[in-house]
Amino acid sequence: MRILYILLAFVIIFSLGCKKDKPESPKPNDIKPLLKSDVTDKTLNDAEKVLDKKLSQEKKQEIKDKAEDAAKKIKAEEVDNIPQIKVDTSDVKLEWADGKGKVMQCLAKSFMGDQKTNMLSLSDFTATLYEQGKPSAKVQAKKAVLDLIKKEIKVNTGVKVVSLVNKTTLTANKVLWKSKENTIYAQEGILDSPYGKITGKYFTLDTKLEIFQVSDTGLNID
Repeated sequence: MRILYILLAFVIIFSLGCKKDKPESPKPNDIKPLLKSDVTDKTLNDAEKVLDKKLSQEKKQEIKDKAEDAAKKIKAEEVDNIPQIKVDTSDVKLEWADGKGKVMQCLAKSFMGDQKTNMLSLSDFTATLYEQGKPSAKVQAKKAVLDLIKKEIKVNTGVKVVSLVNKTTLTANKVLWKSKENTIYAQEGILDSPYGKITGKYFTLDTKLEIFQVSDTGLNID
């Protein structure tokens, strides 16, 4: 019986020791999440911006790729068939010059330019011609054609040339002015000077209308 009490005492002591060493279970309010979330509104906004930027870059790249693909489809032989660029505008001002100064200065209401032929077609045309850099004559015509390479003016629809040096006027059906020669070629015209009027089929004159030649044969102006 005494042994039984001793064993029971050991069991009680052991139970109390185990209970003392066992950690207490946390209360519900003390429980904390093992993982803490760092996701905030700012993080989401930053992520959206990055995504939008990436999508924008992908869109630009897609457009670029399509443009490059379209360009590759153009065949070399098709380039020659592309029409030359033509320009229409109004209130045109144009000036030619050389080493000695101005050669020609003109004003027109409108013009059409052809890059392939380097020709300009002008309407309501007024020009000042120069010789040795000084004004020599005025030209007026409803229509005129300018050769940008040769620096020439041609009129096939009636023209009036007035000398700025003397009181001489040339009225003609057709006129070709060659700036490099300082020469005016006229066809079917009338030269009105202080010395009288001269009617002729072909005229050859200097830009000042001071020196001239009239004949039945001469340069045909097309």
